[in-house]
Amino acid sequence: GVAPWNGDETALVELPKGERSGLITRAAFITSGAEYTRPIIKGELIRTRLLCQPVPPPPADLDIVPLTHPADKTTRQAIEEVTGGASCTGCHSQMNPLGFATESYDPTGRFREKELRFAEGTGDVVAELPIDTSVDAEIVDDEVAISGAVEMSEYLAETNALDTCFVTNYFEFVTGREPDPKTDGCDVVALRGQLEASDGSIKGMLRASALADSFRRRMVQ
Repeated sequence: GVAPWNGDETALVELPKGERSGLITRAAFITSGAEYTRPIIKGELIRTRLLCQPVPPPPADLDIVPLTHPADKTTRQAIEEVTGGASCTGCHSQMNPLGFATESYDPTGRFREKELRFAEGTGDVVAELPIDTSVDAEIVDDEVAISGAVEMSEYLAETNALDTCFVTNYFEFVTGREPDPKTDGCDVVALRGQLEASDGSIKGMLRASALADSFRRRMVQ
């Protein structure tokens, strides 16, 4: 949705207002690599990797049938139909809404207002289905009404859940292990404090991480 780069290294790309905001609206994050979008996978990624809120695996005896995409149903409608049962809704209620909020982007990450269905073989458009990105999602504590990925990005940025998860993920990356609350708790809190003190800039946090005992020392028996 933007003009091709003109070769000017100083030129900044201006994204259409109201269509993009933050990581979860970037094409590289939401591209599915398939003919259809994958809201469940996107929702699970946001829930577990950006919010650090684990989602348990499906029951071992659950018969999972591949999702079908009828010409008269959106991907969201098809998913809601197959995950609405008692054995599914407990976990999918944590993932589906976050993924549904990003459904205004097609499988290649382009912004869209309609979900297109194509004829097999010819590729002709056989249906244009309305997109619904309005969800009620429990992201941090209380359930909130959100309309679309941009609004969800803004809400996530206002909470402290992303900061905490980012610091935890970075700690695991640089130390090669999960933080131990007993011995690493102070370091994690300090890194989080650096983010707050610098109004979201990660420079201070990166420096503090390299100076922390957890980074410079290793515990041995």
